[in-house]
Amino acid sequence: MPAHFARNKLLALAKRYELLERNNIKLNKLLIYSFIVFAVYSCRKDPLLNNNKSTDWQLRTFTSGGAVKDGHMVQFFGNETVFVGGYSNSLYPSGVSWYSSDNGITWNTAFGNFEGQPINTISLINDSSAFIISSSIGDPDLIYTNDYCLNFSNNSLGTSCAPNINTTAIHFFNDSLGFVDDKRTENGGQSWICSTLPTSNYYFFLNDSLGYSCSGNELLLTLDTGWTWSNVYTSSNLLKEVRFFDESNGLLLAGTELLKSIDGGTTWTTLKSEVNSFYFIDSQTGLITSDNKILKTTDSGITWSQVFETDKISFLDIAWRGNTAIAVGIQLNATENGDYFIAISNNP
Repeated sequence: MPAHFARNKLLALAKRYELLERNNIKLNKLLIYSFIVFAVYSCRKDPLLNNNKSTDWQLRTFTSGGAVKDGHMVQFFGNETVFVGGYSNSLYPSGVSWYSSDNGITWNTAFGNFEGQPINTISLINDSSAFIISSSIGDPDLIYTNDYCLNFSNNSLGTSCAPNINTTAIHFFNDSLGFVDDKRTENGGQSWICSTLPTSNYYFFLNDSLGYSCSGNELLLTLDTGWTWSNVYTSSNLLKEVRFFDESNGLLLAGTELLKSIDGGTTWTTLKSEVNSFYFIDSQTGLITSDNKILKTTDSGITWSQVFETDKISFLDIAWRGNTAIAVGIQLNATENGDYFIAISNNP
């Protein structure tokens, strides 16, 4: 091969090598740049990503005919029936209430002839039966249902040893035996036993014997179905609600602080502040409401993620059954003819 042909071939190969090197450098730079962009995007402070807000939560609206300013409650019956209600305190107290038999897909007005009565609180006896306290004008009513809120009967609490009509403390063991406020009945509220029971804000019974009562700022314990009570804890805040998963592990809402105990209620540590209500399906997994937000934990309250936020409601009660969770509360900026809102999720 002549010398000049060999030289030209070598020059051509050199140029091809140089071009290949340049392309490789560009490719490497492109890969590095893409990695950096991916890393920055993954770590950026995106509120939707960091807050883990769920699109599964939606607001439902009911025309109430009056602002629901003061009361709130939600209770599941069985696997698919849920009852929601609320009330407004005024010269003539009024209430609103609905029930759904398909996990919140469709709703019907509850109570029939009792529609419009303020609903204070509810005690579930089993999956179909419950007692409900209604603060109607005059004598308050103890309302009873045994068919998933389809029909109701009422019994006036009367005045002889009658419980406080504004109580939120009610617990029934069966159709006959129960507590309302600091009174005891053994015949479904037909008559009441005048006793020295402590005034209660909230009852919770782990079984037929062992129970707790939130009495002002004191947590009381009974081991004999409520005949005697002893103090196990005193808080500087009003105790609103208590739940135990077993004889050792429980949760307590003191003011707006959610507390946890692992020794049967003797000592408590703070899990979360600014809490309005809570509902745990087990000791690990639960939901809380905090003003207009809903948060969730799956590690017993060590960490929390925000799953919903709205400018319509200040949430005050929440419940969870199976694949459905519902939160209710006070309408923000309520008017005399405001609407009633709930937040519902079928994948909480």
